[in-house]
Amino acid sequence: MIRPSITSSITLALFMIVPAILYAASPPVAPADHKEYSPNHRFFLISSVKEKRTRIFRASNASAMLWEIPLYLQNADLANDGRYVAASYDGGNIFEEKVRPSDTLITFYSATGRTRVVTVGEAVADLTSLPRSSEGRPWGRVVGFQASGNLLILLNDGRAITLAPETVASH
Repeated sequence: MIRPSITSSITLALFMIVPAILYAASPPVAPADHKEYSPNHRFFLISSVKEKRTRIFRASNASAMLWEIPLYLQNADLANDGRYVAASYDGGNIFEEKVRPSDTLITFYSATGRTRVVTVGEAVADLTSLPRSSEGRPWGRVVGFQASGNLLILLNDGRAITLAPETVASH
């Protein structure tokens, strides 16, 4: 009889636990001022609740604002080139029971304004297929902008969706 090593057992346990942690239901957080960096740390944004605006800066010249969005964005990701911000659903990774396919999931912004809106229905065709939790329906999570310039979303059903800031979704 072959006995699994302790390393194999630990590895197997991690493969079983990590996905559950990744997709655990996490309710939205209370609005608060926050600073987010682009993945390459060359740019950052500051979103202010009180000022109701989000400002984008180059990290190498933090005193000079590049552009702004006249809104507070609770969940925001900044692209590596500093040209786009993706604002995601304020409900965290849980859809409320009343969410509709036509509701906004992601809004992309640039210095010229809103460039694209992605609806809940574009990402999740059948909301009833999502499992229910006590807080609502866990759907997935926004990973953030990738080196390609696209936004990556991981859905709870295992699919990955990449979204370009100005074009249609690719699955």
